[in-house]
This record gives sequence, structure tokens and C-alpha cells, in this order.
Amino acid sequence: MNKHLILYALVLMISLNVKAQSDSNKSVIRYANTIIALTNSYYQDLRAYELKLGHLETARDAHELSDKPIELLYECRTLGKSPVRLYQNALNPPETLNADNFYVENIKAYKTGLDDLDLNCAKINDLITTDRFATNQYKEIDSLILGATQTVSDLVNTHQQLVDRMMQRAEKAEAEEMEDNPLASLTTPMKNDLKLAKSLLDKLLNYDQDILPSIKMESLRLRGGVAKSASTVKMKKKEITKAQKAQFEQFYEALENDYVLLANEIVANLEAQRDKNQVYNNLSEDTEKLLEQYNQLVERFNLFGLINVDR
Repeated sequence: MNKHLILYALVLMISLNVKAQSDSNKSVIRYANTIIALTNSYYQDLRAYELKLGHLETARDAHELSDKPIELLYECRTLGKSPVRLYQNALNPPETLNADNFYVENIKAYKTGLDDLDLNCAKINDLITTDRFATNQYKEIDSLILGATQTVSDLVNTHQQLVDRMMQRAEKAEAEEMEDNPLASLTTPMKNDLKLAKSLLDKLLNYDQDILPSIKMESLRLRGGVAKSASTVKMKKKEITKAQKAQFEQFYEALENDYVLLANEIVANLEAQRDKNQVYNNLSEDTEKLLEQYNQLVERFNLFGLINVDR
């Protein structure tokens, strides 16, 4: 099975926590946060299934070549894990967003697709536990893998369409509401640097040697952006509280000391391995760590917005 999941979709989690003055913008922003929270939760499950499918195919191929016993623990989603309240809220978009029923239809399709993957998972486990894994030359297991792969691919597209459309509308509303907000001087650089971090992450998750120069440029842009933004708080001492200053600085400490540091190491290793004409064997593992660090940064940003802005 080829790598089929567009990994960058997972990291589209940027919060839109602002104190909206107009009812229209307020409803759009709140609904956007619902969509982002729900699709992120769904995408975590989708990503987990993508990884499981990869491990499953490796085990299946090993069994076919050497009759090695299948010891794969193919865990399915925990029953009742799905965020029910978020799902129900997502089915009720504000009137300004509900002209073509786009969000309702796609949210339902997303949930249905994940439910299908759950059923697929149960069937796979049944084949493994009843020793019918290789029946009819792996015909049934191969069919399940192929079906799940297509479902994952379809849901990746659904996820991307949902988030892209939602962000286009919500970012416009956010910009209007943040014009007179004193904390915009902090949240704006934080979001801009998250976008730079995400741009670099996208390229590393979908690495090809031909884009290494572009990756190096993204890394330089991020370092420059972080250095510039981190000094912002010094110019805004009279406009922010000590708690807000501390939260801002903690965000940039994590960005610079964790994310940027690891990203720089990955880029340096990519360059070194290229020069030696060798393969960077730990690239997947290291970029997964970088992805985790990015998501932690997003959580810090979201918390900052919830505490200080969206009240």
C-alpha cells in the first residue's frame, strides 16, 4: 500500500478565539471553532487508521513470504470515543453559512466514513483472531485493506474541503473583530509564526530531495519570524498583563527551544545524508515528533485565546 494520507491536513488546527462584537461574526467564529475541534478529533482517528493499515500490510506481506505468525494488535477506535456534542453542534451551522448545506452534508459523510473504518477494523480483527488471514490467497484481507485505503483517501479530501472553506470565512470574520483588540499585537505574530511552522512541517512530512532548497528557505523564514515576534512583547508592556506576557513568552520558548531546534536538526540531517548519498532512516520518526510539537504549540495558542480573548 502506497502512502496515501495527506499529512498536512492534521495540523490545520489554528484557533479563532476572539471576542466578536457583531452577532454574525460571533456565530461564524464560534462555529469555526466547533468545526476545527471536531475535524481535528476525527483526523486523529483517521491518522491512526492510516498508520494501522501500513503496519497491517507489512505484517500481511511478511506472512505471505515466510508464513510468519500474525502478531499484530489491530486496535479499533474506542467505543463512545467520538465527540458527540461537537458533532451535534456541527450539524447546526449559523444561517449565514447554511445556504447550500455544505457543512452538514460533509460532517455527516466524515462521521459515516469513520464508522465504516470501525466496521472494517472489526472484520480485520475477526480474520486475524480466527486464523483466516491468508484464506483464498489473502483475497478477503486485501479487499478490506483496499477498501479502507480508499475510505481514508476520501475522508482526507472531505477534511481538507471542510477546513479550507471554513477558514476562508472565519479568518475574514476574525480580522474584522480583532481590529480594535489590544491583544491582536500578540495573537497576530503567534498565528503568523504558526503558519510558518506549518509550512515547513508540510514540506518535511511530504519530503522529496528536490525540495530541500525550499525547506532550507522555510527554515530560515521561521527562525527570522520567531526572532522578530519574540521581541514584540517588550514593546507592549503597558498594554498587557504579567500573565499574558508569561503565556506569550512560554509559547515562544516552546516554539524556539523545541520546534525550531528539532526542525533545524532534521534539515541539517537531510542535507548531510544527501551529501553522503545516504538515506535518512529516522526521517519519519523525527517528523512525527515535529508534528506532535506543532500540535502542542497550537494548544498553547488556543489556550491563550480562550483565557484572554474569547470571554
